[in-house]
Amino acid sequence: MPVQQFNEARFKQQVSAALTSIRTVLDNTRNPAVASEVPHSYTDKYLLAEFLANSSLAAQLNCLECLGVTPEILKKLKEWSTPRSVSLRFTATEKCDFVRTEERKVESDKEYVTEVKGVFGTAKRSDKTVTTVIEHFWNFQVSYELVAFQGNNPKDSIPLCSRSGKYEIKTNSKVNPKQSVAYRDNIDFNITWLLQNLNSDMQLCFTIDRKQKTCHTPRRNQEVNQALYYFSSFSDWARRIENYFRNTLFPVQTNHGLDISVISSNKIFVPVVPLFEENVDSADSGVDSKCLATLIPATKEGDEPAVLLPVTDVNQLLDEQKRSLEAKLAQIRSTLPESEGLITSPDAVIIVGLSHASEICQHYSDGVQYIENMLWNQLVSAIGKEVSPADFTEYMLYHNRKLFKPEFEPRKFCYAIRRPDHYPEGLLSIEGKIDGSGNEPVCTIVNRLETVTPMKFSINAATTITFGGERYVHAWMSHTFSGSSGIQLRLSARARQFSCFIMMIGNIVSADEFQPRHAIIIQNKDDLLIPLLLEQIPTAQAFNDTIDSLSEEQQRFAKAFRSMQLASTLFGICIIQIKPQLEKLLNLPDDSLTKEIQLTQELLDLFITYQIPSDLISFAGRENCSTTERVETVRQHVKAMQAMISKTKANELEQAQQEALYGRLDGSFKPEQTGIQQNLYRAMSGGRSQTSNSSTGVKKNEGDEPTEETPSGLDFTKLPVLLDRNFEAFDTDASLHSTILKTSGSWEKKFQKSLLATPSSSFLGLDEQRTERNRAFDLLDALSRSGILDIDEASFHVVIATTHTFDKTLMDTVIQDNINPIEKVERSMLIVASTIQEEDPEALIKPEHLERVKKASPVLF
Repeated sequence: MPVQQFNEARFKQQVSAALTSIRTVLDNTRNPAVASEVPHSYTDKYLLAEFLANSSLAAQLNCLECLGVTPEILKKLKEWSTPRSVSLRFTATEKCDFVRTEERKVESDKEYVTEVKGVFGTAKRSDKTVTTVIEHFWNFQVSYELVAFQGNNPKDSIPLCSRSGKYEIKTNSKVNPKQSVAYRDNIDFNITWLLQNLNSDMQLCFTIDRKQKTCHTPRRNQEVNQALYYFSSFSDWARRIENYFRNTLFPVQTNHGLDISVISSNKIFVPVVPLFEENVDSADSGVDSKCLATLIPATKEGDEPAVLLPVTDVNQLLDEQKRSLEAKLAQIRSTLPESEGLITSPDAVIIVGLSHASEICQHYSDGVQYIENMLWNQLVSAIGKEVSPADFTEYMLYHNRKLFKPEFEPRKFCYAIRRPDHYPEGLLSIEGKIDGSGNEPVCTIVNRLETVTPMKFSINAATTITFGGERYVHAWMSHTFSGSSGIQLRLSARARQFSCFIMMIGNIVSADEFQPRHAIIIQNKDDLLIPLLLEQIPTAQAFNDTIDSLSEEQQRFAKAFRSMQLASTLFGICIIQIKPQLEKLLNLPDDSLTKEIQLTQELLDLFITYQIPSDLISFAGRENCSTTERVETVRQHVKAMQAMISKTKANELEQAQQEALYGRLDGSFKPEQTGIQQNLYRAMSGGRSQTSNSSTGVKKNEGDEPTEETPSGLDFTKLPVLLDRNFEAFDTDASLHSTILKTSGSWEKKFQKSLLATPSSSFLGLDEQRTERNRAFDLLDALSRSGILDIDEASFHVVIATTHTFDKTLMDTVIQDNINPIEKVERSMLIVASTIQEEDPEALIKPEHLERVKKASPVLF
């Protein structure tokens, strides 16, 4: 059975039993205690881990000694281990031969009496049943041996112990109860690691190389991992041999009448206990060791007091182990026969020796796991609780406020949708929810672009709209522990009462082109919640390492797809305010519709529901007209259009009634086409001649040749590649992943049908999203006169997401890997921030933290 996982309750029982025995071994003045109860340094934990390994190996050699390993044999095995490996092998051969057949009569215990009456009286006759039993006898023989050999040459081996035994098996069948000849599988174990930790003077010299990069903690290092593997493998090897005796060999001998409960290692002292003692005297007291190998005294740098038990104490504990082991073996020899049968004292000695060695393996595993458990408890005790990912996220917000200069400090992604000096139309935010907490805006590194060039987007193959306004670049970085971030991200857009705007979501395809994938009109206290999904792509280092062994064609294929993945990390959000564009479209002065709430709603209804051409209702009068006259003119146009629509609806209703009355009588009856669209076309054709060419908006002549402008602003499409290069150059842990943001397939929209109505909610699936997009694009088509008018009042947000990943949970990252995740995430934040802000990391950090950051992350400077 392999070594079990650490169990604190079992470990406490082991320590309690060990301390009871230790108090009888050491002087009354001594008071060793479990390590966590004695003040000590971090270095003492390394010394304790080395002490546990060396004492476990010494105790294991005591077990091997009772199996036949002598000092001479141990020296020979040490010599063998220099050039090649050394293994122990247990072999067993079984034979079962027919001996004889015996036939015997067996009388029944029951007697049958029969009375016979005759002329001369009554006579009695007694009868018994006699059964003929045929029995077959078999001679079962077994021979086994335990040897040590070098490399792969078992022929040149050193015998350690061996025995042959036999037992006569009796059966009623002439079928052989066992195989005639059975060669059991060899049970091998490589003991090279043990021998490598012995020096030429037969001293145990296990040490942990603390300078290696793989050395993280007293528990997490290459040497302890090798020790755990060795002891676990030894325990498995010992249990396999023990199982052979107990489950295969011993059951053959039946009706033996022997007390096999004596074959147990429960009462043998295990000298592997993680103990410290305050003010211990480490001087040699002259107690010699009786073991095959001795321990080297531990040395400690500096003037720190020693708390580890001295070698002389360890020798006494090992001697106590040998004494209790020999007492158990003496009990076995007095209880079991030495050579008769299959269950003998030599067999029991092997079982007890290996069983005790397995317990030593378990004690060592528990001891080093206890060191890690002690670190865990100390950290939790120091902080006051077990730190969760939500706690870490909260701390990083606090940490970033202290680290960054005010102008570069991450800000919450929450923006009012407004014109300068105007009340907000609504609110746009990206919110995160961690482990059941409330939704809060996430913090992003923000670069607001001062100089911007117009961008464009297409709503169909024939219409391209140009927009200006504010531009923001946001970098949001999350972190995951053991593959889980615990954060639920969503995009939130809310409109105030009597307010409206259009939101578009999509990707950036070039420096001046936005590709909207979703669009929706948000108005009158609508609250739209869009869950956002995160998709990590491999790090630059992982990608390069993976494609190294691919062909050139395969590499080009992989790089092409990666470039598309990197481009997809640009998540664009465009907000277009409707009222300013309506004013521009209708040739009205700025702010003329701000207080015209009803008129604005009627205009939106005409444009969205009926798709009225703007020429029919825009102002086309004199340039010197007042704002009031202009607004009133538009209002009259709207009323006229509403009257026409009402009349058309009435006509259609009358037609529908006539069709219902007469349609049944004459299937060929068809009403005349007098629908709304026909009237609109007729009105539009008449209205076009009345529309003046004068306009306060920007016009484009159809005959003009399009001119291409070279964008002079920031090329968003270069940011993903630039970030990827910086990740590869400065992220030495290869933990930063570029992350793709995607919208979920189901959106939630909260709304009120009227001012006094109860708030309602609905979910928008793919079909509903497509419908909302078409409505928004129809309105944009009208507001821009199919691309002729530019949109000035807009804001554009580009969000780039990255993820810092940790392979283990938060506490395991700190305890097992000895990593401070604060410093790692801090370095990643500086890499991202310096790229987005186009500044050196030194320029972003407050002066009081600069030296600390340089020491923690020298690669950045």
